[in-house]
Amino acid sequence: MADGDLLLKTGSVLAGGSFSADSDGDIVLGDANGTVIDASSEAVELRADLDQDGTGALREAPGAVIDLTPANATDPATRLTLIASEGIGTSGAPIAIRGGGELSALNAPLKDDGDPTTTDVFISNPDAHSGVFVTNTGSGDLTLANGRNQFGIQVTAGDGDIEITNDAGDLLVQTAVQTKPIPTPIPGGDPIDNGPGGDITFTVNPGNQVVLDPRLLVSRSSLVSIASGRKQTYEGDVELARNIAIAANGGVAVVGALDSQDAATPRSLTATIADGTAFAVRDGAGAQRPLSALTLSSTLVGTDDGPLVLDTPTVVTSGSQTYRADLSLAQQTSLTGGAVEFGGEKTSAAAGVAVNAADEVLFSAAGDQSVVATAGNLIFAGRASVPIDASIAKPTGNLTLTSREGSLILGDREKLSAGGSLALAGRNTVRFTDLSALDIAVTSPDIQIFSRESGPVVLPDRAVFTDGGTDVLANTVSFSSAPVAVGSGPAPRIATLSGAAQNAGAIPVTRLPAPVSLSSIANGSRAFDLAIPSVDPGHETQEIATRALVPPLAPQASGDQAVPGEPVSSEEVVAFLACAPLGEEFAPTGCGETVQPAYGSALDTERAVEVARAYRTLLGDTPPEMAGREALARAAADPKAEIGSASSPAGRDYLTEVARVLGQVRLLGLGDGYREVRADLLAAVARAIGSPQLDAARLGAAVDARAMGMPI
Repeated sequence: MADGDLLLKTGSVLAGGSFSADSDGDIVLGDANGTVIDASSEAVELRADLDQDGTGALREAPGAVIDLTPANATDPATRLTLIASEGIGTSGAPIAIRGGGELSALNAPLKDDGDPTTTDVFISNPDAHSGVFVTNTGSGDLTLANGRNQFGIQVTAGDGDIEITNDAGDLLVQTAVQTKPIPTPIPGGDPIDNGPGGDITFTVNPGNQVVLDPRLLVSRSSLVSIASGRKQTYEGDVELARNIAIAANGGVAVVGALDSQDAATPRSLTATIADGTAFAVRDGAGAQRPLSALTLSSTLVGTDDGPLVLDTPTVVTSGSQTYRADLSLAQQTSLTGGAVEFGGEKTSAAAGVAVNAADEVLFSAAGDQSVVATAGNLIFAGRASVPIDASIAKPTGNLTLTSREGSLILGDREKLSAGGSLALAGRNTVRFTDLSALDIAVTSPDIQIFSRESGPVVLPDRAVFTDGGTDVLANTVSFSSAPVAVGSGPAPRIATLSGAAQNAGAIPVTRLPAPVSLSSIANGSRAFDLAIPSVDPGHETQEIATRALVPPLAPQASGDQAVPGEPVSSEEVVAFLACAPLGEEFAPTGCGETVQPAYGSALDTERAVEVARAYRTLLGDTPPEMAGREALARAAADPKAEIGSASSPAGRDYLTEVARVLGQVRLLGLGDGYREVRADLLAAVARAIGSPQLDAARLGAAVDARAMGMPI
């Protein structure tokens, strides 16, 4: 009937075969309580707005119901197809059905195109608010199916919601469900926006499940099967019957558990949500039957609307877990999987977090990354055997791991390698085994190094050898308090470029034969554990080799009596570093005669000699140093620029070398005279850089910024 309503009165339809009803306007189901359509049949199809002019809804009277119960238990489920343009039920008055069956529903809001030169041309209405609302009662599982026209469950325009409830059994999602309208393409122009989309809500009773088993995609480009413009809510337990991808601009909430349907066949979930929204699973993901994989990423690349929020007590996967954006953990969380990847720059935890990865923990962002637990402990579980390379890997950039109110525990035998600087901090305890990085700083009142057994190590050239136990290797290593060794393996060892480490306590420190570089640690996305070279008495430090490393030398008692060293002035220190002959080396050109260091003074040590060599290299004419000084001179031309950030990699590397030298000068034990020595050395370096805009104070600020917060 044209542009009018069709009323199907209560008790008016008894269908043994297929039944369909069409209206150019609304279809109203029932005029009183009771069954409107009794259909133990093959299919029921109700189509409002048949003429597609944007006026036609499916509505149901209070207490009315469509009965789809099969005549016999062995009969196939009845297929129910609902089509409208102004809504299929409402949130307060959903279309009520009984007996389950297979449901497909399409709400396609339309409006006049507004073009006075056209007649009866209608386009999608982005301002519409109508959706799809259906409830099954009485008995039966309800299946969301593709339907004869392969549209599944869909709202094509506006911000209308989809709410599907089964009060009688399981809800089986075997099709695409969409309330995120796809823009209409325009040849040669920008696509027309069809509205923001709405919420999707699936509800079952306790003891029943929402089973995600889609056989249709919203779009092949995204491979997504369930898409919402706002939030997706799953009221009840959710089971994955096949691998699925979902997208929700308002986040996802599972008010129950999320598991694979069959423990023998784990399934994966990929969820894409908007910045600042949450992926919440009340009873944990994979806690009962692990997922094969979980991927969580952001729909709004390039925005800064806050991190993605992971709000669940546990995630368990047999394979990988991938978090591709900044992440905030809303509660104490356990992440257990084959591999766990953090792709965002920042991960924060409101309570404790434990990561247990059988394969690897990977920090994959190209730039700097951090994990900060604001309360509770930050724990990486540890290994039963020694891994061959880094088990916690940051191939490029700096990495910071912090527990502000608890402990940071890198479980026993974990090997952490970073292709930049590494900073570890914990208010209570920091515990670790092997560390490899360009520079390492550990801050805690209780620092523990686990003494593991020897194990295999693979080098970047793929050579494999057996190491001598736990090692900590970087150009510089500093501790806020002296670390202690725990465990029954060989004593841990430290190696640095200078042969010294700040606050190393009783842990032996050896000298590296060459600086640690990015190429030493990483190859693509793989990070390696570096082993400390062994030291033979009376010989030069050996290169890293593809053979077993000899054990460290046993401590030897000294025959010297411990007495205070002779004091030295700041002038003597600066003169020694710049001009003193070093061993068989002559004084640099242009230097005058210097005083021989007093016996037992801070300058009468091998460390002082090595610091002097490093300082002179800074002022020398080797290509890296010249390139670094030139880069800093260019950056300093802008008096407002923070030169450490404005400079090129060569300039930043040079600043790091300056910081390293100053750190070693500080370790000479100069006392109050160190500040004056520091100022003189910075002034000399600033003069060597040769920029009128760069003085010692400005250079010192840039150097401090490169020192990872350690006092230099």
